[in-house]
This record gives sequence, structure tokens and C-alpha cells, in this order.
Amino acid sequence: MKFLCLKMIQIILVFIFLHTTNSLIRDNGKANYVDDEEINYLYITSMMDLMRNRSSISDSEKFFSFSDFEVNFFLLSSEPHTYEELITGNISSVTNSSFDFSKETKVLVHGWLSSAFSDFSFEMASALLQNKNCNVITVEWPSITIYIVARKRVDKVARELSRFLDFLVDEVKVNASTVHVLGHSLGAHVAGLAGGQMKSTKLPRITGLDPAGPLFSDDPKERLDRSQAEFVDVIHTGGNLIGFFHPIGDVDFYPNGGTPIQPGCGLDFGICTHIRSYQYYIGSLYEPEPSYIAAKCENYLDFQNSKCCDLIINMGEYVDNRAKGKFFLYTEESLPYGLGKKGISEQCWHETNEPSIS
Repeated sequence: MKFLCLKMIQIILVFIFLHTTNSLIRDNGKANYVDDEEINYLYITSMMDLMRNRSSISDSEKFFSFSDFEVNFFLLSSEPHTYEELITGNISSVTNSSFDFSKETKVLVHGWLSSAFSDFSFEMASALLQNKNCNVITVEWPSITIYIVARKRVDKVARELSRFLDFLVDEVKVNASTVHVLGHSLGAHVAGLAGGQMKSTKLPRITGLDPAGPLFSDDPKERLDRSQAEFVDVIHTGGNLIGFFHPIGDVDFYPNGGTPIQPGCGLDFGICTHIRSYQYYIGSLYEPEPSYIAAKCENYLDFQNSKCCDLIINMGEYVDNRAKGKFFLYTEESLPYGLGKKGISEQCWHETNEPSIS
């Protein structure tokens, strides 16, 4: 009963979260680029148009369908808004593209109310292409619908992603050890389920960025889990409300305790807190010095009381994959969010101490 009550509360909070995202959604049914700190964000805004001006029954059925939709894969370029579609089963779509077999491949899976060319995917791709010598593939699936429908679509998206990854490894002969899948919100669970369903290999790494909490249970068969890749790292920022709070990775990071409200978000425990997860990850790509240093602790209270200094590692792109457990750190209210050594207790630092597995 307690579990069901918690889930009902989470569902209610989902709709509060939807309300906080209204500033991101236009109702003209078109794609809008918004200039924000010199980075262009693409917001696909058909949701409100479809809900208010449905032109046909078929449109309505597709909007609410759990299975009647397509999943597409795009190889992104460092050129703004340039991409090439990669098609499962079509080897030439990969070999005739700019895909570089000598590079690491990052696969990005967006979450609710997002797209392959907006917020998470666009910002993360931009950061990766600027700071890493890698291929970036983004997954497009229709998440702009009511949350319950988007949640039900996770399973199909995961199956399609799994098929695509198996295709890359088995038929295109991409080196599986170079593939890293990152997912935000619902996309984190898509990434995990896809990794767990792969037949060709076990992925070396899956990263979950504030995995969605509402309508997900503790059953690892339904969500992201540490068993789905050789190494699974998770960053929790909206735990127990919008995000999944319990540890589900090999390493689970809890910036500022892992719950709303994240520093700098004011009273916004919705989108601001939720997107901090991938903003922190992006920060780990841009900043040359270790900026997100975390200490292993059993809980946030022990961390606040400086009771844990035995193990110190980096959060983000350069995490040590030998680590296991829960890690905590503090962040800044504004860019750059990383506090470096100040992100943990001063008692943890000595002249010769550097972030590492000890």
C-alpha cells in the first residue's frame, strides 16, 4: 500500500512537472530554435497543437498509441543541425555516412517531451563533438505525448535500439568495446533495457542521467539496472519525485543528496532539477581539471558530516569503472557547476591525495 501511495504521488508530480515545462513548448505545431547562451536548442512543439487541434482520428490514435510509431537513428555532425540517418539492416546507410570506425561511438537517448534534436541530445552532442573524438548517434522516438503513453513506449523503443546496436556490431562490424549509451529520464531506462536485450554482446558502459521515477518499480526487468552493461553509472538529481532515487548502477552519484531542489533551481523541482543531471555530465567534458569530485558514502547525512573519505572518484565522462557504490558531492548554483575539491569535505584532502580508486 505504501508503494502504491508513493507511485500515486509521483504521478501527480509528473503533471506538476509538465506545468513547469510550458515555457519550453510553443503551440504553433512547428519546430523552434531558441538561442540560449550561444547554443541553439530545437524544441519540437507539436504536442499542444495535436491535443488542441486534432485533424483526424488517425492522428489521435498515433498520438496515444503504445506501438504505432517509428524509432529513428541519426549520426550527428559538428556542423550545426547536420545529420545522416542510419537504418537498421541497411549497411550502406552506415558505410556511406561519415561514421568513423576508428572512433568511440556515443549513443544518446532522450526522455519525455524531448527529441533527437533538442535539449539533452543537442547539448550533449555539441559537448561530445567539441571535446571528444567520437561518433555521436542520437535516437529519435515520439515522447511528446502524455507521460503515461510515453512510459508505455519505453519497451518498444528499447527493442528497436537493441536491434540497431546488434546490427552495428554483428553486420556493420562496429567494435562493441567502443560503444557507450547515455540516456536521460525515460531514455535512461530505454538505454538499460536495450543493453540488456542485446544478443551480440554486452555493452561496456551505459550511463543513466536522472532516470525517470514515476511508473517504474524496483523490478530490474522494467528499468535501468547494473546488470545491463559491464559498467553502469547513474547521476541522480530529482530522486523520489521525478527521478528514480534508489541505487541501480554499479556507481550511483547523488549531487547535493540527489533530490530536489538542486542548487540554483529556486522553487523549480521540475525541469531545472531534472536536467541538472546531464548539465553536470556536460560540465565534466568541458572542464580540463576534475570538477565533479565525489566521495563514497552510505548516505547523504554521513557525507555532510564528513564521515567518508576512503574513496574519491570523478563523476561524469571520466568516472573510474572500477568503482562500486554510492557517491556524494556538492555543486555550485550556476555555471560552472563543478566545485572540484570543494565539492567534498576538506578533511578528505591531503597534499598528495588525488581523485582515484584507492
